[in-house]
Amino acid sequence: MKLVNLIVIAMIIIIIGYEAYLILKRNRTVEVKGTDDFLVLMIILLIILLLFPFNENELVEEAVRNLLAIVAVISSLFVKRGVNNKGLVKICFIIPWDKIESVVVEESKSSSKGIFHFYLKSGLISKWKLQFGLRQVEPALDLCASKVKDVKVEPELFQKIEKYKKMF
Repeated sequence: MKLVNLIVIAMIIIIIGYEAYLILKRNRTVEVKGTDDFLVLMIILLIILLLFPFNENELVEEAVRNLLAIVAVISSLFVKRGVNNKGLVKICFIIPWDKIESVVVEESKSSSKGIFHFYLKSGLISKWKLQFGLRQVEPALDLCASKVKDVKVEPELFQKIEKYKKMF
């Protein structure tokens, strides 16, 4: 069991190192910063806590493994998501613009954000979602419209953006 814990610790350290690389290098390339759904991150954190629970009588290797797993999930928050000239930037990969068929933009019902739905031409997962604050919606929309032919915007969101621009 000690060997398994050491292998898992090594894998988690590699993941944290890769996230540090993404933070230092790729964060600079993101032109318009967006966010992933917060609920998904909390579900992942809950799964990590259920898989690697903290116990009072655990070994040092298990405690280090559990702590590093939580650090890996939380440090993923610092990797920027958004759009740039290459495509849709997610946490560990970039989806090129030529694979994106259409973009549908709608207003978030719970907060003042724009939700961008990116539909792919093919692939295992054919829909990706990214949220942008009201300040970033218009630049993200401009960049998406310059790269993708089919961009649809909910009229209520467009009116809210115009109202927001007049306020500031």
